[in-house]
Amino acid sequence: MNALWRGLMHMAEKDAERDNDGEAMISFWRLNMLVFWEHGHYKYLTLAFRSLACKMIFIKKPK
Repeated sequence: MNALWRGLMHMAEKDAERDNDGEAMISFWRLNMLVFWEHGHYKYLTLAFRSLACKMIFIKKPK
C-alpha cells in the first residue's frame, strides 16, 4: 500500500509541476512534511516549514 501511495503522489506532483500549479505544489509540500519527519530528513522538514511560512506571510489572499 505504501508503494502505491508514493507512486500516486509522485504522479500527482509531476503533473502539478508540468502544469505550473503553485497551490497544488504547496499542498504537496504539506503532505511531504510528514514523510520527511517519518524518515528523519530534518533538513527537508525545516525547508518545507520555512517555505510554507513564507507563503503564508507574504502571499495572503485578499478578503
